[in-house]
Amino acid sequence: MDYKLDIKTTKTVDGLFNIDYDYVKAPLDVQVDAFALNKLGLVSPSQYFKMIHGQPKGHHLLVYTRSNMDVYNDKQTGNVVLIKGGLLGNKYTKDIVAAHSKNKEFVLQEDAFADYIMNIALHGGDDSIRMFDSGNKVLSTENLDQDIADFIITDADLRITAKDHGKYLNEVHGIKNITMYLDDTDYIKNQNGSYLTKLRLGGSGISFNISGFNSRNLDVSSGAFGVRFSLAEGAQKSIALPYVPKEKVKAEKAIDGFIDGKKTLDDLKTVQNFLKSF
Repeated sequence: MDYKLDIKTTKTVDGLFNIDYDYVKAPLDVQVDAFALNKLGLVSPSQYFKMIHGQPKGHHLLVYTRSNMDVYNDKQTGNVVLIKGGLLGNKYTKDIVAAHSKNKEFVLQEDAFADYIMNIALHGGDDSIRMFDSGNKVLSTENLDQDIADFIITDADLRITAKDHGKYLNEVHGIKNITMYLDDTDYIKNQNGSYLTKLRLGGSGISFNISGFNSRNLDVSSGAFGVRFSLAEGAQKSIALPYVPKEKVKAEKAIDGFIDGKKTLDDLKTVQNFLKSF
């Protein structure tokens, strides 16, 4: 595809952020490469919810999108681990797409960073990594500050909360429930190992879904937003953006070291500090 995107600019309804963005339909690895070359990033769930929050029915941003959040399905527990920022999945984008092109899950083999992620998921210590029960869930928009919705949507830096967004979906769009699709325990435990995919989310203004369910479709030309957030003129300078370039570079180098087997557990502090910036 032509990696020169048609980048557009909009502003969040509250006027705090400018958003440069484009919406591209392509396999995930092509989308990620195209966004990177145009200094955009695959949208996070919180960024997507901030983009659409307050928009009227029929608005062009109300479409489905892939997101940068990892969905790590753990074979041992049969549960699902959600990872903000996609640091684990970002290292394996092309591998995931290749597996999906064969209608297979992308099963991770031995991976020190995946082990570290699971240790946090089981014992805590980082708010950007959480384990949840597998299986589908119906989330009421009248009470959207439930655990899993709060983890996916709420972002203090972006001034967005699950509770407020649930109220918006309910009152503006008449959406009473969000359906969340996740693989069930039996399916997860019957795979050859723990496997990785990405969270997809969005809606038409009539319904709204969040999906990490059996998502062997990252090889097809489905849509995704690439975005770049910046503070709007006059916005409070105290608002911190969730993207920290220098910390991101340090974290990625540390992860590369783990994959090559050249780093020790001491280097995980670098990764942990970056994850906390989301």
